[in-house]
Amino acid sequence: MDEKSPYSGFAITGFILGIISVFAITGFVGGMLNILIAFPVFIVIIILVTLLRIIPILGIIFSLIGMFKTGKKKKKGKLLAIIGLILSTMIFVYSIYILPRLFSYG
Repeated sequence: MDEKSPYSGFAITGFILGIISVFAITGFVGGMLNILIAFPVFIVIIILVTLLRIIPILGIIFSLIGMFKTGKKKKKGKLLAIIGLILSTMIFVYSIYILPRLFSYG
């Protein structure tokens, strides 16, 4: 019998959270004008800090765990973990450095 090795659940979760963070940031920036009309800017920045940074942080954590789990055991999914780590890190850096500058008035 040819038994295939299973995928790492952490790697898959990190990959999915990386994709969700990309879609969350693009939807957030795309719909920002509607939110700015309804709420003051400080509430929008609080939402930005909490929601848009929690998802990529979780993606980074799960991807790193998935990378280490696939290296030690006979599990697949290392590429998924690496892609999730790259996506989550890019969005996290974007939410720290670039996105706040979009809303600065100076």
